[in-house]
Amino acid sequence: MDWDEILDPFSPDFQDAMEEQLRIVNMQDGLVAAANELLARHFPASQALSPAVSKQLQRVIISQSVQMANAIHEAMNNGTVEE
Repeated sequence: MDWDEILDPFSPDFQDAMEEQLRIVNMQDGLVAAANELLARHFPASQALSPAVSKQLQRVIISQSVQMANAIHEAMNNGTVEE
C-alpha cells in the first residue's frame, strides 16, 4: 500500500480509516456529553461557576474524554470477539 492509495478518498483503506476516526470522535462526543450530564446532576453548583473555572472544567472533561475514547478504541482493536 502506498500513499496515493491511502490518500485516495475512493480507496477502501481511506474509507476504513475515515470510519474508524468517525467512531472515535463519536465516542469522544458521547463521553463529553455524559460527563456534562453527570456533572450537572451530581454537582448542581457547577452551573454557576465563573467562566474561567467553567472553561478549566471543560478542558478537563474534554481531555479525559479524548484519552478514554482512544483507550477504548485500542482495547477494542486488541481484543478478540468471543462467540
